[in-house]
Amino acid sequence: MKAKRFTAANMQSALRLVTQELGADALIISTKKVATGIEVLAARDAAEPSRAPAVHSRDDLVRALTAFKEHQKPAPNQSVRTLRTPSRPAAEAWNSHQTAQSARTPAPLQSAAKSSQDQVMAQMQIEIQELKKLLLQQQKPAVKTLPLLGARLKAELGEHCQNLGLLPAWRDKLLEQAQGVDFDSAKTLLDKKMLQELPLSSYKILDRGGIFALVGPTGAGKTTTIGKIAAQFVMRNGPKAVALVTMDNYRVAAHDQLRAFARILGVDFKIVPANGSLNKVLDELKDKKLVLVDSAGLNSQDPQFEAQMTLLKSSARVRKLLVLPLTNHSRSLEETYQLFKPLVLSGCIFTKLDECFSLGAALSVAALSFLPITLVTDGPHIPDDIHYPEAQKLLKASKQMGQLARSNWQDQRQMASFRA
Repeated sequence: MKAKRFTAANMQSALRLVTQELGADALIISTKKVATGIEVLAARDAAEPSRAPAVHSRDDLVRALTAFKEHQKPAPNQSVRTLRTPSRPAAEAWNSHQTAQSARTPAPLQSAAKSSQDQVMAQMQIEIQELKKLLLQQQKPAVKTLPLLGARLKAELGEHCQNLGLLPAWRDKLLEQAQGVDFDSAKTLLDKKMLQELPLSSYKILDRGGIFALVGPTGAGKTTTIGKIAAQFVMRNGPKAVALVTMDNYRVAAHDQLRAFARILGVDFKIVPANGSLNKVLDELKDKKLVLVDSAGLNSQDPQFEAQMTLLKSSARVRKLLVLPLTNHSRSLEETYQLFKPLVLSGCIFTKLDECFSLGAALSVAALSFLPITLVTDGPHIPDDIHYPEAQKLLKASKQMGQLARSNWQDQRQMASFRA
């Protein structure tokens, strides 16, 4: 037997050298990694392979198959295995055995023997395919990954997140996964990760309708947003498909604005009486495609706040949407979410996009709470200034606001240095 070691940069190149030097019938004995790449120990018989021994009985056949399998077993250190098909003489011996066996075996026994032989050959073919797959996997190049960020690069990327107005919890989560070889590549991957984690609702309320209650703090824009949604739906489906409901019985003339919207749009308007049932009012509107419920913007310390929360929880068919005014401070947005979280929110609506100076806090709340963004409003006009959210546009607006905030900060710093 002739054995020889081959060294190459990778397994594919090493196998090519083995084939060129020893031929396609060479047997891979072992492989190992070395400093320069892969070392392969291969061998082949110095002389032409002899014919397989003649097979005259079932015992001869078993011995031949056993010897064949033992010949294919890898060495102890072998990590990549190859399997050669039987030589031509061995195949001829197999065929001659089948012919002789068939001549002296009755037909039923011939069929059983042939079935057994077919099973053995089928199992051998399966083993060959499995070993081929293993060899191909070993030859695949390693997947290259970008290096994790160094301390300086991570600090620069952290400043970028701060300019966007991201909350520390989401910023830290993004930076833990940040990779890149320089700032630009790392920022590109960070933006891509932000887009992936930003939850957007797939439910098109302006087209499909449903029963929704808008909740949120005072001045969030709940009533105006209800007017925009109702107007859009009336334009698509007509006034008979829409109804407006108010739960605000705690303030003087609290439902005058919603009543005015209902009168202008020509839609039904209902008031949930004090200590009344929301479900009973909804039963009266079961033929409507869209029912919008306006809640009172009460402070959490107000004694009526818990009563309103209980009333909303009592109706499982009502989906609750949290209205987040983008003009509010980041801490206020976080507290608003925590306050209304017990309602099991179905999504959120961003309002007053045209008035805000930083979008990052609201995006952070949505991403960290997995609260789908359902709609975005960006102006006072009814019904125009309401849209379905688009992740790319939200991220672009956040960057523009971040650049503006950074420019203003730099201008203020420069003016302060002049005065000094």
